[in-house]
Amino acid sequence: MARATVFESAQLGKETTSGTAVSANLYIASLGIGDPDPQGKFTPFRPSGSKFNTVMRKGKEHSILPWTMALDYNGIVYVQESLFGATTPSQPDASGAPSVYRWVHKPSTGADTPVTYTVERGSSSRAARFVYALFNSLSFSVESNKEDSEVSGNMLAQKIEDGISMTSSPTTVAAVPILPEHWAIYIADTQTALDSATALDNVLKVDFSYGDKNSPVFYVQRNTTFAGTAEKYADIGGLLSVEANAAGMAYLSNVRDMDEKWIRLEAEGNTIEGSYKYTWQIDIPIWFSSLPGFGDSGDVYAANFAFVARKDSTLGSALQITTTNTISSI
Repeated sequence: MARATVFESAQLGKETTSGTAVSANLYIASLGIGDPDPQGKFTPFRPSGSKFNTVMRKGKEHSILPWTMALDYNGIVYVQESLFGATTPSQPDASGAPSVYRWVHKPSTGADTPVTYTVERGSSSRAARFVYALFNSLSFSVESNKEDSEVSGNMLAQKIEDGISMTSSPTTVAAVPILPEHWAIYIADTQTALDSATALDNVLKVDFSYGDKNSPVFYVQRNTTFAGTAEKYADIGGLLSVEANAAGMAYLSNVRDMDEKWIRLEAEGNTIEGSYKYTWQIDIPIWFSSLPGFGDSGDVYAANFAFVARKDSTLGSALQITTTNTISSI
């Protein structure tokens, strides 16, 4: 029987030592890992006087794995632990709401410590393994009535290992979807002021992106793939699309004056326990970074303001993501 595409799935396992394979014992229901893209350069050599190539040479290898996730309060922390650095969740009310956990991810001004994974991708017909796999970029859009919102990006991993058997009976991480009616967008002058700000009522769409964050590092060693990674500058920013009315066009003065602002993208879902709800809150200190573009958005005339993250001295970072869910550890 042919190797059917429909059965191709992916599993993850958290590595103890980056690059040392572990069992991929997690199946994240909201996460899809796409077709692997093995990277490696092969160069033939043709000496002078020869009509044909006589030698083939190859360099070291690594892999790019595209990923997509249906926006999900639970699954997203597995991405954030790798992309923004490992953290330990807190329990805001351990006695009154013991099933509630809060994750705060804030990229540091120095080197982050990312969680790396062993990824197994394939089926019972045939499968491949990728070690030292880390989430390396992220982007998504919030729209007024888009029920199939997804977050996507790329993973970076060492070379492909073909012909493995996938770990049996992985634990499923159930999805808790983030829906269009969960979202509210806020803008204020400080992060503290976001807490009392009124949600904007003229937002049509918000785009956000982060990455690429890491590059593979190849040392002069007797190995065939990368030995580590190095952080690099990662673009953090997006686009705020608002109705081009008086309230929306008020941001034009913020652009021209290069005002320092904060934007909060906040999704709030159902109650977990007590007064605690599923939340995914993204706080970004920003500058608006371009004059607006204009165009139609669902039959509404829109003004589109690009923004870029900036380092805030009080936060000590350019981004903070707070996730409230039922995941106690990864």
